[in-house]
Amino acid sequence: MFRLLKKIWRNAVVFFMATVFAFALFTLFLNPLQPIFFLGGQLRAASNVSNLASVPANPINKIALQLNEKEKELSVKEQNLNERALSIERENSFWKNRLLLGILIALIAVFVLLLVNFYLDSRRAKELEKLENKEL
Repeated sequence: MFRLLKKIWRNAVVFFMATVFAFALFTLFLNPLQPIFFLGGQLRAASNVSNLASVPANPINKIALQLNEKEKELSVKEQNLNERALSIERENSFWKNRLLLGILIALIAVFVLLLVNFYLDSRRAKELEKLENKEL
């Protein structure tokens, strides 16, 4: 019975260690199967086996080639549009937009007036306090 428990315990420890090791590899962004894939690729390269195949030309292949060409054209157009959008965005910056600049200046002016109001209120309260002390 003791041997059986010892064997189960040893298997559990080995399983736990393998799980911790695999988890550590995954947290380090290393796939535990990556060495196996690497060795398979090396073996395939050594035996000169490739997975490339050629298909004779047919209408479907021609359509696929045309589709790839259109995708390339669209990606170039998309890149041009992105560049144009960036240039428009640079031209229409915050400091060149007069409305936003005016709103910012107005907000700063209101804030300054609010601070001046608080200062004048506190000064008035102190003067009223002095007057009350003099009257007593």
